[in-house]
Amino acid sequence: MCVLFLLKIICTYPRVYLCVFLFSVAPTIQEIKSGTVAPGRSGLIRCEGAGVPPPAFEWYKGEKKLFNGQQGIIIQNFSTRSILTVTNVTQEHFGNYTCVAANKLGTTNASLPLNPPSTAQYGITGRADVLFSCWYLVLTLSSFTSIFHLKNAILQ
Repeated sequence: MCVLFLLKIICTYPRVYLCVFLFSVAPTIQEIKSGTVAPGRSGLIRCEGAGVPPPAFEWYKGEKKLFNGQQGIIIQNFSTRSILTVTNVTQEHFGNYTCVAANKLGTTNASLPLNPPSTAQYGITGRADVLFSCWYLVLTLSSFTSIFHLKNAILQ
């Protein structure tokens, strides 16, 4: 919200006057998006920001600043967004990326990981489901065995 106070305005000549109000706003990151990407493909991370004047964007992987053209990195900066593209993704590209937006009033950042696809589709699952299934099976067999022995004892 902006409030403009005009105090003690004296107009000696009857004319139309124009009041110009210039203001600045520190940058904010409104949205950052990423996804999963398979090795050998291209990954994309988009950072949306706002500020007056428009923010300048920078990208980091961990603590290391990224530059356009470095190791398959393409950075496209626009007035309200920056797009980081990683071409021909390798295992070394996976990790946490940070978008930094800055203007003369301040700096802000947001981080997001670039992840490989889930390995669950290839048969790697957690142990909890397997242990639960085995435990359930043992309980069922134990109950069945007890009933079987009880039935045989009654019949004899």
